[in-house]
Amino acid sequence: MKELLKLWIPPILLQVFRNLNPKGIRFIGQYSSWEEADVNADGYDNAGILEKIKAATLKVKNGDASCERDAVLFDVPQYAWPSLACLMHVAACEKGRLSVLDFGGSLGSSYFLNRKFLRGLSVEWSIIEQPHFVEFGKQEIADDILLFYKDIDECLLERTPNCLFLSSVLQYLEAPYQWLEIFVNLSIDYIVLDRMPFSKTQTEFIQIQEVPSAIYKASYPLHILCKDRVIDFMNESGYRLIEAFSPDVGAETSDFYPHGLFFKRLEV
Repeated sequence: MKELLKLWIPPILLQVFRNLNPKGIRFIGQYSSWEEADVNADGYDNAGILEKIKAATLKVKNGDASCERDAVLFDVPQYAWPSLACLMHVAACEKGRLSVLDFGGSLGSSYFLNRKFLRGLSVEWSIIEQPHFVEFGKQEIADDILLFYKDIDECLLERTPNCLFLSSVLQYLEAPYQWLEIFVNLSIDYIVLDRMPFSKTQTEFIQIQEVPSAIYKASYPLHILCKDRVIDFMNESGYRLIEAFSPDVGAETSDFYPHGLFFKRLEV
């Protein structure tokens, strides 16, 4: 588990301003391997972006802004209705209990966005993130509902999630199907894959996502997966598709389109 954790790119850095200015983000090339794309990418380590996310999240937590997405503050909530519907379905089927494992959940963007609708439910929200974000999250952001963990194992020592939430995450992991195998073996009843870029040709490939210097200078690899292959993998792993949906936010190019998938574990 710890070795695999080293493979993943911080999802918190992946889509800054992407939904505000999708034309500013470029998706280039078609690479046969992650290594090949990685060599041609600049990287993603930008401390300034991290500081912006910290400052923005604190403003949301303190009520000075309605929500934030990738460090961008909004006065009006930018709800992601399809993924919220998935979470509400879980709570409805689980007698009001919703325990979310938010893998790569930044400093709680989805939690703070949706907390208005979580009132009255029995809610736990657990975020797995990079160590320096977990440290800050524990010190400045966490509350009785929202907690931060350095890895899945640490989270499972304290909580029993009934929903795995993967929002714009899987495509940025070096070995996405290895991670899917880890995720399904957790035997969490519901899995939400939100804001996934799926290939329009059903052929999987790797691109480089390039952020213009006007936003911040960075580029990094991402997988463009095949939706049917992901669904088949989940079916073979004991999950059935409840719904496929188009997310409210997400980039689309001539090569891929944004989509979401909601799965339930079959009874053993």
